[in-house]
Formats: sequence, C-alpha cells, structure tokens
Amino acid sequence: MKMQIKQIKFPAEFLIVIIVFLLTIKITAAGLQDKPDSLYKILNSAKPDEKIDIYLELINYYSRVDAEKAIELSNEALNYNLKNNSEKDRADILYSLGLSYHSQSKYQLALEYAMQAHDIYVKINYPVGIGKCLTRMGLLYNHLGEYDKALDCTLRSITILENEDDKIALAAAYNARGILYYILNDIQKAEEYSLEALSFSNSVNDDLTTALSHEHLGIIYITTKEFEKALFHVQNCLMLRKKHNDLLGQAGAFGNLAIIHRNTKEYNKVIDSYNKALEIQRLIKHRGGEAASLSGLGKTFYLMGNYSNSLFYTKQAYEIRKDLDYKRSMVSSLNLMADTYSAMKDYKSALESFKMAKDLSDSLLNEQKNTAIAKIEEEFQAERRNKEILLLQKENTIQKYLRNSLLIIISLLLVFVVFIVFAYKSKRNLNAALKDRNYQITKQAEELKDINEKLKEAVATKDKFFSIIAHDLKSPFLGLMGLIQIVYEDIKELGNKQVGENVALLKSSVDGIYKLLENLLEWANLQRNRITYEPGPVNIYELAVNSVKYHETYAKNKGIKFINNIPGEINLYSDANMLNTIIRNLISNAVKFNKNNGTIELNCIDKGEYSEISIKDSGIGIPPETIPLLFKVGQNISRKGSGGEKSTGLGLVLCKEYIEIQNGKIWVESEVGKGSTFYFTLMNAKAVNN
Repeated sequence: MKMQIKQIKFPAEFLIVIIVFLLTIKITAAGLQDKPDSLYKILNSAKPDEKIDIYLELINYYSRVDAEKAIELSNEALNYNLKNNSEKDRADILYSLGLSYHSQSKYQLALEYAMQAHDIYVKINYPVGIGKCLTRMGLLYNHLGEYDKALDCTLRSITILENEDDKIALAAAYNARGILYYILNDIQKAEEYSLEALSFSNSVNDDLTTALSHEHLGIIYITTKEFEKALFHVQNCLMLRKKHNDLLGQAGAFGNLAIIHRNTKEYNKVIDSYNKALEIQRLIKHRGGEAASLSGLGKTFYLMGNYSNSLFYTKQAYEIRKDLDYKRSMVSSLNLMADTYSAMKDYKSALESFKMAKDLSDSLLNEQKNTAIAKIEEEFQAERRNKEILLLQKENTIQKYLRNSLLIIISLLLVFVVFIVFAYKSKRNLNAALKDRNYQITKQAEELKDINEKLKEAVATKDKFFSIIAHDLKSPFLGLMGLIQIVYEDIKELGNKQVGENVALLKSSVDGIYKLLENLLEWANLQRNRITYEPGPVNIYELAVNSVKYHETYAKNKGIKFINNIPGEINLYSDANMLNTIIRNLISNAVKFNKNNGTIELNCIDKGEYSEISIKDSGIGIPPETIPLLFKVGQNISRKGSGGEKSTGLGLVLCKEYIEIQNGKIWVESEVGKGSTFYFTLMNAKAVNN
C-alpha cells in the first residue's frame, strides 16, 4: 500500500512566524568566518615537533563548527605524520578524526578510528590516551545500542584515569557514564556521575567540559520534571557553548531548551528554540540533529492542534532518518504521523502510517531477538571451548605425569616397585575424575540448550502478544472506521435517508467499540508507565457538558434524560485527559445499564479541600456480590447492559487507577432494580493554590 501524501497548506500565522524567525535570528555562521588565522599562519613555518600540535588544535576547533574541514585537516595531518613516524601523534590524529565523524553522526566510522587510536596508545603504554579512547568508545557504543560494551568501556576509562593527573579527561569519562545510566533509566546514578563530572570540570576551570556536565544534568532534570533546575543547567551550558563558539553544542542546548518550554507549555519559545537549533544543524550538516529538531517541531505543533504543520515537519524528519537508516527514530516519526492523521479523522492515512511503524518495529524486534540468540550461542561456544581447553590441559598433565613416571620406573625398577602401584592407582583416579568432568560438561551443555530454547519461546510469546495488541486489534478498527466513513459519505450524496441513518448508527457503534479499545491501550500504557500526569485547574462543569454531548445519540436511542446539577464555578486540580476519561467511562456505564426512558443525574459538592462528584442512574442496579469485583483487573463479572450491551469492566479499572494517581478515591452505592450511584473525590484547584 502506497502512502498518500496530501498537499500541505500553511496557515497565514505560521508563515508570519517563519518570516519573523528569519528576520530576528542571527546567523551563527560567524563562527566559521572567525577562523583561527594565527594558527594557519604559523603552520607552514612551524618546527616538526610543533606542527602536529597545531594541526590538532585546528582539528578540534573545526570538529564543532565544520566537521568536513576537520576531516580534511585530519587527513593532511596523517600524511604529514608519515614523515616523522611518531606513533603518539598518529594516535592523537586518529582520535580527533573519530571525534569529527562522531559530530556527523557517523558512529560506526567514528568507532573504528577510536579503536585504532586505542590500540596505538596501548602499544606505547599511554594511559591518558587509553582512557580518553575508552570514554569515546563508550559514547559510541551507547549510540549504537550496545550498552554492555558501553558500560564496560566507561568503567575501564574511569579506573584508568583516576590514577592519572588529567581531571578534564576524568570529568569526560564521568559525563559519559552518567549519560549512559540515563539511557538505561537509572536516573539516580546518572545524576551522581554527572554531578561528579561537574565538580571535576569546575576544579580545572575547563569551560567545554563544564558545559557538557551542565547539558547532562539539564537532560536528567527534564526527565525528573524539575524544570527550574533543568533550565538553570541548560542556560549555563548554552552560555559556555556560545563563549567558545561551539556550534554543535549550541544546537544541543537549544534543543534541550525547547523540551523544557514544551513541558511548561510555552509553545512560542519551543518553536523559537527548535528553529535556532535547526539553523545551526543545517549549517554544520548535522543531519541526525536536524531530524531531531524537525521531529520536535512536529510534536510541538501536534500538541498545539496545528496538525498540518505537524505533518510537514514530521515527514521531513522521517525522510532524513530514513536516509540515515535510523530505524528506531523512523518508528517514532511514523507513530506521530499516525496519531496526527487520526486526530485529523484521516483514518486511511493513519492506518498506513501505523502499519509502516508496526512492520519496522517488528523488524527491529527480530533483529534484537536474533542478536540475543547469537550472543547466547557465542557464550555457549566460548564456554565449551574453555572446557575443552581445560580438558586438554588435564590430559596433557596426565600424559606428562605418566611419561615421567615411566622413566622413573625404568631407572629405579627394583628400588621403587611401590611407585608402580601408586602410579596405577593415580591413573585410575584421574580417569574417574575425567569421566565425571565429561559428564558435568555434557549436563551443562544440555542445560544451556534448554535455556536457549526457553529464550526463543519467551521472545516468540512476547512478539505474539504485541502483535495481538498492536496489529490484530487496532488495525481492523482503523480500517473499518475509515471504510464506514467513506460509505456513509457516499450514501449521503445518494440521498437515501433511511440507509444513511442505519450506517450512521453503525458508525456510532464502531466508534463506541473503538473507545473500548482506547481504554485497553490506555490501560496498557498506564501499566508500562507511559502515561504522564500533568495536573492543573479543570472546570468540571464544562468537561461534564462535553461528555454528555458525546453520549447524547447513544442515550437518545434509549430515551434517557440527562440532569446536570454541577455548579459552573468549581475547578478541580486534575489532569484534564485523565478526568475526561473518568467522566466519559462513568457516563457510558450509566447509559449502558440504565432503563429505557430513565435518567442520569450529575452532581458535584464542594467540600473545601476536595469535591465529591457523583453520577447517578435509574438503571438495573448491581448485585451486592458483584460490587467488590468492579474495580479489579481480570475479574469476569459477566454483566450486560439493559439493552444487551457487552461490558469488559476495564473502564472502571482505568477510572480507579486514574483517580488514585490523583490522590482521590472511588466507590459505588447500588440496589438491584433501582439504579446505581458512582462517587469519586478529587482536590479542588483553590485548595492547591492556597
């Protein structure tokens, strides 16, 4: 299925934003115009032992403002190094060359040069160089997703550099290990290592290393939602980057500023920061960073409800990531496109994007699975080889012992007859030990094979589960909704009123089923800690009015009347999305289990610090033995609505978890045949403000 890309029409206000941006943002190319001319002037006339140092200064300068120029200078330096044949100089140049490729996001190539430099430093026994290379290799393995190797490299780097008098290199190693623990979601260790790195860099007054520590701490505090701390560190980082004309670092700092402002919902500042980062990244040809900034703009416009602009930037990010073969990032872009299309009611395009993301995600899962199996197989083979070597060593020992014993027996046959018996017994015992050892090796091999099979089964089970949830459930609903929408629009054009009404009812029914699926996916995200809690003042009356409108068609078919007694002035301190889900599910249940021509009454009582909200129906009621099971996952209560509607019970479970996240509570009072009243409490906004 080919993706249909619609022509994007930019609203006038967005064009104004672009024009203002182009007129007000200063071009950061000034850093490229202000080249270190003094170094160039003395380069040709410098002594041989000084020339490489000048090259290295130039390479390190350009690696942050013009990576292509840095690579060109590195190759010149390598050619010059062939004349003086200094191994340390060659290692220094290779290390700097790897740094230049790192800034271009060419991680595999950068890793190869870092490893070449490392091998030379080991050969000449230069510990500081070894430590710096291990730090760089740790960062690159981190980018490549090989976290075990990254942890090993950074730990070895710190161990080596702690015994050397180079605090800048040690600070860089602590920074690398801190950001690695951040990636591995160990925020406490990430903060500890980054604070230690900041202390080291401050003690030696090295601005760029200090900036890196501030950058990492800013990222960590964004994750912990301590935005004032995050802003402090990111602004300090940006100031130091600008001081040294570090364009690559400035782009990263602007990106982090954008993330902070997005969390505080200052969207104009978000757009401004991302555009500044984007301008620098395009200038220095950092395509990976450019894709990240474009993706950030796409996400921001999505949150603002500007879906056309969101698609415009997200598609650009996707094409760059596709060109760079950043598969994980491609999945993220495709999922954002699917969400945007869905919000625009373009279910066909949403389904296409979702399927592309699913196929790519499955491909990544298969790669991970094959890598894990290959790793286990490699470990098994290594263990078997070690045991075979141990066995050969023991056999050689036995042969040597027998050979020596035989010489002694031949030389002193008459004197040492007793040793013949001893040698025989020793041989018999050793053979028994070897036999037992062979048995243990065979047993361990069988155990490893069993573990391997169980791992394959576990991976297959996991893949099947995600396939059911993500594809076999959501895909058919998206496709069906898109089809019904098309059929419904065609029938309206034909003018067949009766058929149109029937299809409208069918569409309403499918929408209801899709809402059930949304409950399932929302609950699954909640269990995986994928739901963010962002509380603020929410007007309960307005939210209830919107939810009642949403259920009016469903209620009208059963002749149900809504009575909204909620005062208009009460504001709750709640997450708006969570509260909307709670009200939506409780009203849906009230309609489902109500009698024909019944009533649903909504009330809210202000009790000072909190409010008590209730939704009362005149329906079929709930048996006493069923009430304790209503809010528990996995309980099969087998209840049907008054019209035979099916119920999963998941909506009430989701309500309970959302309410408890917000420090509230939920309960129900019911009598069979006389209806039910669901109560829940939440904090008042005025109590929080006071």
